[in-house]
Amino acid sequence: MVIKLRVDKRLRIVAAALVTLLVAALMLALRQGLDEPVRVRLVLVGDASRSITIVWETRSPDSGDLVLYDAASRSGELGAYRYRAQGRHYPRPGAPGYIHVVRLEGLSPNTTYYFVCGGDGGWSRELAFKTAPSARSHVRFVVGGDCRTNRAARDAVSQAMARFNPDFVVLTGDLVEDGGSPAQWEDFFEHVSKYWVRGDGLLIPVVPCIGNHDKDRLGWEHFLKLFGLPTGGGWFYVNWGEVHIVILNSEASSSLLKLQRSWLEEDLVAHAGYRWKIVVFHRNVLPSRHAAFKPAFELGWIKVISEHGVDLVFNGHTHLYLRSKPLRWSGSNFTAGDERVKGTIYVITGGWGAPLYEHPYPHAWWVASYEKVHHFVLVDVYPNGTLHLQAKDFNGVTFDEAWITKPLTLPMRQQPSLTTSLFLRALIKPLPTRKSPSAYG
Repeated sequence: MVIKLRVDKRLRIVAAALVTLLVAALMLALRQGLDEPVRVRLVLVGDASRSITIVWETRSPDSGDLVLYDAASRSGELGAYRYRAQGRHYPRPGAPGYIHVVRLEGLSPNTTYYFVCGGDGGWSRELAFKTAPSARSHVRFVVGGDCRTNRAARDAVSQAMARFNPDFVVLTGDLVEDGGSPAQWEDFFEHVSKYWVRGDGLLIPVVPCIGNHDKDRLGWEHFLKLFGLPTGGGWFYVNWGEVHIVILNSEASSSLLKLQRSWLEEDLVAHAGYRWKIVVFHRNVLPSRHAAFKPAFELGWIKVISEHGVDLVFNGHTHLYLRSKPLRWSGSNFTAGDERVKGTIYVITGGWGAPLYEHPYPHAWWVASYEKVHHFVLVDVYPNGTLHLQAKDFNGVTFDEAWITKPLTLPMRQQPSLTTSLFLRALIKPLPTRKSPSAYG
């Protein structure tokens, strides 16, 4: 009798262990069968106080195109989110899998939103972002590019960048070495998912600009798809608070480069009331390791930039950091005449990870600062009419800075005037009512 009881007890223990193993195996099988979102990224286009684009990838097309969101955390409980948005999907360019895009509209300014994305195939964990303010307030953003495939340098720059908790990042192009390589894009977006997170847990949105390495053999349409941007020319604008940012496509054909000139002028007229105006495109305006981007002069981009009081132009392409003195052109040729104390500051920031270059003209009269170092540029805009630009190395240490101040009550059309190499003053008028055209070119 004792022997039989012992055998029964052992059988029950073995049976319980087998049930536990079967349940674990079943859960693992179910888990592997899910098609949960991966490489989730946020993209800014248009009015960042009211909208945002959420992009992710899955293996199958029917895994779901939904975003559930709320202004309070729901800890991933699907039924608790008050709002939902349906998006679309399309095949990943040149690779298995699908890209899912959901555009959120009608958001409230200066609000933290929590969301999950996915559908029948599975859901992401709860993530969060914050919309731009509608009133005058402090804005912090980062600019940089030429990330390429030096992972150690790229990772170091991104980790240093995230410690400053920027509202968003503007990328100046050449995010990968070979734009036709799906593996390189997958690696880049895995990198973004891992490192582009603020200390408070918010995801850092991106404003993407295309570079020459980002193209594939057919052009740049795949780049637009990877970021959930509308098909077309690849130029658009973003408004964040008092900052108006224009993204142009320097990789386009001659006819489209010319078309962008007209669009740029119309855009700057429509947004003349914004206190700070910034233009971004990949190829460098100023000669460096790469020659000056002649179409910008010949087709009138630079003339429009000068005439409409653009404060900063950011480029990539050359793998170094360079800040110019304020420059103003009245024509289409590469000459600034004698107007060296007022105009636009041009910044080359191409050191997010690509192999670094020496600058052939480090002592040219238009060079205010130059460094051969992996870096990013941190920009703070304050409500008192001050902009602070800092170039930071991969440890987050500042190696160059410039200040621009604009009195809040004086006429706007006058250009910044240089009082020291690091301190600029300009004149501005109060902001009128804003009437914005379409955000896309």
